[in-house]
Amino acid sequence: MANHTINANILILGSYNAAGNVFYSELETFTALQKKGQKIAVAGEASQEVEQYFKERQIEFYNIKPKGKFDKEFTRKIQEIIRKNKINILYARIGKYLRSIILFIKKENFKIVTYYGSGSLHWHDPSAYLSYLHPKVDYIICNSDFVYRHVRKQLWKKSKALKIYKGYDAEWFKEVQAFDYQSLNIPKETIKVILVGRNDKVKDIPTFLKSAEKLQPMQNIHFILVGQGLEKQNFQKISKGLKNIHFLGYRQDAPELIKGADVYVQTSLSEGLGRAISEAAAMGKPVVMTDAGGCTELVDPDESGYIVPIGAEDALAEKIQKLAENPSLREYMGKNAEKKIQTELNVKGTISDFYQFFQKIK
Repeated sequence: MANHTINANILILGSYNAAGNVFYSELETFTALQKKGQKIAVAGEASQEVEQYFKERQIEFYNIKPKGKFDKEFTRKIQEIIRKNKINILYARIGKYLRSIILFIKKENFKIVTYYGSGSLHWHDPSAYLSYLHPKVDYIICNSDFVYRHVRKQLWKKSKALKIYKGYDAEWFKEVQAFDYQSLNIPKETIKVILVGRNDKVKDIPTFLKSAEKLQPMQNIHFILVGQGLEKQNFQKISKGLKNIHFLGYRQDAPELIKGADVYVQTSLSEGLGRAISEAAAMGKPVVMTDAGGCTELVDPDESGYIVPIGAEDALAEKIQKLAENPSLREYMGKNAEKKIQTELNVKGTISDFYQFFQKIK
């Protein structure tokens, strides 16, 4: 007897209004699921680049977004899309979109799945019941073991939580051209230490700058900060007098900048997983990071990177110096970082996990 497998029809709610490289993992996953026979549609925002990506891969895209916290009109449009496409899984990728529909959406033979990537969900927070902890939510996908363990503690029904890593692939970055730092008057032979993030308390940029201060006697190290709000005027007081510090602010060429650097550093107070860390590891960069949660799952300590206590600028500076002074160590750790991505945290595993999960719950 023939095995007639009924595939899932999935509507993804999300915001993709940025450069495509920001969404490598999600886009690769959506495309692969579509190829495996699951019907994918996306509703939300998207940059022209991402919208073109969807079009070329025949992923139906609905350019709509909520206008308020609780949006009846947006919900009505989503409900229409669900009925039109016979959707059996509604996958809300971000809390803003989930919150806008959760009070008004009528569940008609479809599951509601959402995604969580931090450690800030709490059962005693009333607002959580207007999104992730609302009874209409069937499953919460967590992007690391750290997040999974945290989310389970907030749930009465523990089986609602599951872990699916946001996988990466070193092949995505093989064609990326390393940024030429000489264009910023940074000598070619210097060690480039890079952090990609944003001007947010949770990223703890001051610890990065304090570690840079401790390494000022080493003339051959330059420190590069990339991301929203990481401009010099926002750190005038703490960076005063420091040399070889480069505030580049928001850049669309973050992968090129990472590839042109020698060491990647993350000083966060908390990380669900860490996109930039994943990218750096996939590009074969040794990583120095704080013990900030899920990000520590991306490296093998002392093999592909170093993990230091949160806020420990002395330990951070020590590990940066160790890597700066030892090119063979940088190469060894970088190769191990890439190997870990390819063998343990590869997007192929992500795709397989999503496919099996969606087929199971459809």
